Amino acid sequence: MFPVPKIALLLLFIGGVAVNGQATETRRRCGVNEVFYPGGRPRPDQFCKPRLTHRALLFKLRWCLCKPGYVRNAWEQCIKQHECSQCRRDANTDFNPCSSACPEICGKPRPLICTLQCVIGCACPPGFVRAFPKGPCISQRMCQGRCPGRHQFFTACKSACPATCKNPYQRCPRICAGNGCVCQPGYVMLKKEPLTCVRLDQCPGFQKRCPGPNQVHTPCRPRCPATCSASGNSVCTADCAGR
Repeated sequence: MFPVPKIALLLLFIGGVAVNGQATETRRRCGVNEVFYPGGRPRPDQFCKPRLTHRALLFKLRWCLCKPGYVRNAWEQCIKQHECSQCRRDANTDFNPCSSACPEICGKPRPLICTLQCVIGCACPPGFVRAFPKGPCISQRMCQGRCPGRHQFFTACKSACPATCKNPYQRCPRICAGNGCVCQPGYVMLKKEPLTCVRLDQCPGFQKRCPGPNQVHTPCRPRCPATCSASGNSVCTADCAGR
């Protein structure tokens, strides 16, 4: 056996001290709901919605991982697993415990003034924006296909039989008819080319008709409609809930 040079032993010692020192220092810097992983080497963490998370974050090696019962969201925050499941039905959203009160909306400039309170719940992750106020989240690439008319938004999967002035209550199979501009919820198609979206009561020759039996149209629905299970002594406000 050849003797190991002292300089090699010294370098190994310094390297070991550096790695251990980095791990110890990182252990002190773990964030909220994170714990130091004592496995000897960093590793990737688990995410709530990997499909909506940037690949660089998915495979990032970390000394600090989310503690048991927590996963990371698209903003790298550790959230509870039951919070993660709250956004399961909302496509292209992830749970954020403190999102902006003024989310970015496709085709609209960012507001110059916005309140600073946290909005808890499902939000558009980085790279996604709202198609319209309180609308679904779409990718910024889809947002580039902006729609020219009012009350419209761009979607990757249009309905094969959208609601129109002539047939607002038609039944339609769930098939995709390609991408393009469609009317926002609460609006129907008046014209196809160019696409024009209006409220149903703005359609020519609009009749106050309803889709089901024993129904009447009213311009002011009550906020507490009568039901079989409601008691007769319930208290309800007198304001209008819309059409």
